[in-house]
Amino acid sequence: MASIPIPILKDETYTFEGFVSQADKQESDYLLLPFAVPDGIVRLDLRYEYSDETGAELWAPSGNVIDLGVFDSRGSEFITARGFRGTSGSFRHEFSIGLHEATPGYLAGPIHSGRWCIMLGLYRIVPRGCHYRAVVQMIHGESEPIPEVEPYDAGVLCSDTRWYKGDLHCHTHHSDASGTIGDLVQSARARGLDFLAVTDHNTISHLREFARYATADLLLIPGEEITTYYGHANVWGIEKWHDFRAGCAADMQRIIDEASRSGSLVSINHPKEEGPPWTFDPISGYDCIEAWQAYWFVNNYQSLAFWDERLRKGRRITIVGGSDCHMAAPDKDPSPVIIGAPTTWVYATELSVNGILDGIRAGHVFVNSNPDDGPRVYLAAVCGDVRAVAGDDLRVPRGTEVKFSIKVTGAGGMMLRFVAAQGELALVGIEDDNFTYGYALKVNDTNYLRVEVIAPPEADLKTEPAALWVEALSNPIYLRIAS
Repeated sequence: MASIPIPILKDETYTFEGFVSQADKQESDYLLLPFAVPDGIVRLDLRYEYSDETGAELWAPSGNVIDLGVFDSRGSEFITARGFRGTSGSFRHEFSIGLHEATPGYLAGPIHSGRWCIMLGLYRIVPRGCHYRAVVQMIHGESEPIPEVEPYDAGVLCSDTRWYKGDLHCHTHHSDASGTIGDLVQSARARGLDFLAVTDHNTISHLREFARYATADLLLIPGEEITTYYGHANVWGIEKWHDFRAGCAADMQRIIDEASRSGSLVSINHPKEEGPPWTFDPISGYDCIEAWQAYWFVNNYQSLAFWDERLRKGRRITIVGGSDCHMAAPDKDPSPVIIGAPTTWVYATELSVNGILDGIRAGHVFVNSNPDDGPRVYLAAVCGDVRAVAGDDLRVPRGTEVKFSIKVTGAGGMMLRFVAAQGELALVGIEDDNFTYGYALKVNDTNYLRVEVIAPPEADLKTEPAALWVEALSNPIYLRIAS
């Protein structure tokens, strides 16, 4: 393990200078640098630098990437840490934490005395290693009352049972985007979305602004993107920070289990090349897979195959989509990905955080290319007196023929593709923009049926899966053999 440098203290300023190697990263992805904070401190300023720095993108040139964060004296333990005060990845080189204000990504509040820790995340370390320098400056001042953060309680924005449309994955300047939550909300409302999950990387500082930007026509869902070095996951409906320092499948399992115990919903994000891919399997307990991130052509056929592989193994997992929009500030170049591309549609009993998450948990979801004129697909099945929709289990005696009904809008000239555990079952032309089709399937074993609205393929999808171009995706109806 990397040796912890003894900080030099001068005029209430700590300076750390050290070196980490690839062997140190193999030992642990995270290095904690402790320092003592005395009574009477009202602000901390921290800055850092390191050698051979490069970008954090998967396609960035070779070099070092070290992430930054901090824990206060209440603790930095994995999973149970109460002292989390923020992180900014490698996006910022300095931050401040004060009684009332903090750099986005960090949490303002009391500067508790005691043992704090700088967290350095060793994302990428080149063979020759990395020199780093971190400086912490402590500012004395008079203590003063700190008002409580205004709580966010969206309540029920609409009590109608219907389809609601939204985006489940986006970022602000609280992580690695330049735009604010206000910019994000304005964009989502202009797109006509009903709900928006804000999922900044590894922090919850953005949640403190929800009450300020709440509106009567857009539901904000509290979220966090758990961004590890071996895969990403969204957690929705959170009320607290969830740890991200997972170095192996067992660590990630603990994070998922903790999120589930707290009532949150967990989704594996963009499991595909340059997603980055998900490398934590075998693992269980997650609720969803983001099989459509950003525009379809960005290798989403790989994420879809990842989901299908788990469906074939009998897993019941809801497919969702998310733009992964990194909102740009008005004075910056716009994000190449816009809010609502793709759009996740949820059939819910009400427009509330619990209502939307319950609808997702039930699998009553389809995903399409955009909220305006993108095709929509509605899947249902009937067996005797029992009716099921996408996301439902349908239990039937072995050998029963189940009749499916599919309604598609806005997709004239496209094709309807039927997919089950055995692969593609049928490919049907969509004749007009209001299209209904019936399909029958005999159930001889546990199975599922889902449908896709696709562009006419230019190659055989069995041999050229990248030729798949999807405009809408349904969740499956799960077919079970009745005992």
